[in-house]
Amino acid sequence: AKGARLAAGATAIEVLAHDCDRIVGELAGVGTGLPGLWVTAARTPIVAATGEGLELIVGVESPAAELGPDTPALQHDGRAYRIWRRVKNFSNPGADRLVYVADPMTGTIIFAPAARVPGADGTLSDAADGLAAAPPSGRQIRLWYASGGGSAGNVAAGTLMVLKDPVAGVQVTNLAPATGGRDAETVDNALIRGPRELHSLERAVTARDFELLALQSTGGVARSKAFTRSTLWAHASPGAVEVVLVPDVPAPARFGGRVSAATMAQYETEEVRTRIGDALDERRPLGTACLVTWARYKTVSARARVVAHPQEDHAALSRRVLDRLYRTISPLPSAEAGGWRFGQALRTSHIYDVALSEPGVSYVDRVELTADDITETEIRCLASDNFQAQTWYAGSGSTLFRSVDDGDGWEVVAQFSGEMVDVVAAHPSRPGLVAVATRLIESGGSRVQLSLDCGETWSRRAETAFTIQDVAWGMRRDAAILWLATDAGLFELAGGPDASPVQVLVHASDQARGFYAVTVWGGTHDTGTVAVAAQRTGGVFVSAAGGRGSSFREIGLVGQDVRVLAIQQEGPRAYLWAGMAAPGAGDPGSGCSSWELLASGDDPADRWIAFSAGWNGGSCRALAFSGPAIVAASHHGGVLRLPARKSGAAWVQPSLDSGLPLRELPNVFHPVDALASNRSGELILAGGSQGIFRSRLPGAVYQSCSRKVLLDKITLPPTWLFCSGEHDVRVVSEDEADRD
Repeated sequence: AKGARLAAGATAIEVLAHDCDRIVGELAGVGTGLPGLWVTAARTPIVAATGEGLELIVGVESPAAELGPDTPALQHDGRAYRIWRRVKNFSNPGADRLVYVADPMTGTIIFAPAARVPGADGTLSDAADGLAAAPPSGRQIRLWYASGGGSAGNVAAGTLMVLKDPVAGVQVTNLAPATGGRDAETVDNALIRGPRELHSLERAVTARDFELLALQSTGGVARSKAFTRSTLWAHASPGAVEVVLVPDVPAPARFGGRVSAATMAQYETEEVRTRIGDALDERRPLGTACLVTWARYKTVSARARVVAHPQEDHAALSRRVLDRLYRTISPLPSAEAGGWRFGQALRTSHIYDVALSEPGVSYVDRVELTADDITETEIRCLASDNFQAQTWYAGSGSTLFRSVDDGDGWEVVAQFSGEMVDVVAAHPSRPGLVAVATRLIESGGSRVQLSLDCGETWSRRAETAFTIQDVAWGMRRDAAILWLATDAGLFELAGGPDASPVQVLVHASDQARGFYAVTVWGGTHDTGTVAVAAQRTGGVFVSAAGGRGSSFREIGLVGQDVRVLAIQQEGPRAYLWAGMAAPGAGDPGSGCSSWELLASGDDPADRWIAFSAGWNGGSCRALAFSGPAIVAASHHGGVLRLPARKSGAAWVQPSLDSGLPLRELPNVFHPVDALASNRSGELILAGGSQGIFRSRLPGAVYQSCSRKVLLDKITLPPTWLFCSGEHDVRVVSEDEADRD
């Protein structure tokens, strides 16, 4: 176990500490000159390799005449000791043949035995020869090593308070828990593990090979799981492997048998992850890339009523059931189980099974599951991923959520402290590329965050002193471009890590005019279409030259408050839709207008076509498309639908039993602030102050898909695990159950 920090006066010094005793130049024995010699260290066990100069060193006394200028050797008590090499076996000792095998648990150092070996003709030699060199007769054999270690050294933060040799004015403490200490393996476990490792042959070829090598490479890891990345992610390269690690958490840190996601994070060290990554890189096949990551966790809690057998101690039974739940719903292995399976959903049936396995339980009912991390309110933005199947993104407050199962479950993939997530957008033609625009709470400016891997990791790319209202992805010479509609104008941001937003001239006489919305359709920088909606009822501007400066022209809707732009694709034809804001909260609003985008860049014959019939939702907040149908989020009309872009078409209001949340006022829905459809348009997600709702049109029936409390199951992404929150088990007698 390691990890401490020294503080002297006002100066803090971080140092690395190991739970061990350093043994220097211990006399272990004297050479005989004969094969098969073995000696034993006086202090055991010998700690595993640390990379910090604490490795076992075996030195054999050598005269100065036998040592060259580059010969590895140590001096001790006026004598020189040639350093011999440690090997795993004597099958290939090397040119110098100065090798040994060591058993750190028993402290035994074994020099090469003698054996009859096959000759060139395949027959065994007549006499036995040493498989490698033996220490010459009369030469001292000395050891340099560290002894100790084990899980006892994994102490909590603030435990290490006393220096072995006190220094005036110096205080010591470990600000973080000490990690990495592991007890010696039992014989029973070795008998199980041995055959598995024998077949891996020190090479990482299969998924099991990667997992075993990850566990062998260093301490501090309780579990590992290997995935072929291309089966998980659309953006992954063929042949890439992801190895997910679970840190080893000592028993004292498992409070009441429960381990939290925060505790797991405390025992994840970059040193361990890097060391395992290096070890796997040495053993992976050529052409295979390997990514090593720490597992991610979703916190869940269970509530249940347990009916006890007569004469059962209710308090004791409750503790036993809780203990079983905490051991079962855990990322860490226990005596009963190997830890929760990666990606396995938690179902209410699991709670029944766990509780009923405890003697004294008559039956179980009223089971509820709670996902602690999901939000049921204030969804500000939604986006669908065109390439990652069933994947969606949702922004609420400072948190970005992701679902990989069409909204059945949501996980936190990013927390932007001090910021509010305003917009999220997945690139329509680049797998894995996602942008988030956040609003800085204190300064009022904005920040752009980018992910190249569907939200797994994030990097900050730009910060502005003004507010970003909307973003849209485009392309330029095969490179991704992010368009920013802001209060200070239109900007473009290249995808490079050092890129900065560059303003694009839209209106020659009003360069600082702000924009509410931006959208992009097809083509490249020279041929694509970029459209923006101006603030202060300034109309809509379009560039048919990919957004090049001074290529925009105003195409109408001046005097109307356009807040939303979106593009509908129907076969080879494309239509630009504009959603209008209502002048007041109680105003019915004017709906939306549509403009056909011609490949020639010319204006369509009918220009803007207004669709206001049947609209009574106030402001249009967002637009999405489902085949020919147009779907609109509104301030007080819920989600309205226009069956098709046809003359005389009218908006269809949702019914009161559609499943969308109603206000206390009659016939009025809660505001819907965000809307998105998947690539096929078969699934619509709507978000607002009451959470996320989904519908598989055309019936327009919605169901909530962001509830914290569930009665069936809580899902999990393939590389994630569950951690237990606070379970609530209420134990009652059968008489109490009948009366309740």
